[in-house]
Amino acid sequence: MKEVNLQFSNMEDVQKFVSITSGFPERLELLPLDDDNVKVSGKSIVGIFSLECFKPLRFRIYADDDRVKEICDQLKDFNIR
Repeated sequence: MKEVNLQFSNMEDVQKFVSITSGFPERLELLPLDDDNVKVSGKSIVGIFSLECFKPLRFRIYADDDRVKEICDQLKDFNIR
């Protein structure tokens, strides 16, 4: 599992993010920075909008290192750090 932070700027970012993440079979989750109890699928536009999605979020990727790099490369527009 790899965890990185990201941030969306607008609703179109969220839609583009879900369009990309939906193509991956891996488990992908988004969480608020300060709460481990709230987790939503990184493939669910409704779930993402249920978060305060324009604040920084944690993005968890459950995959091996090569796949993590590939996923992060495709999502680089979302201020991953």
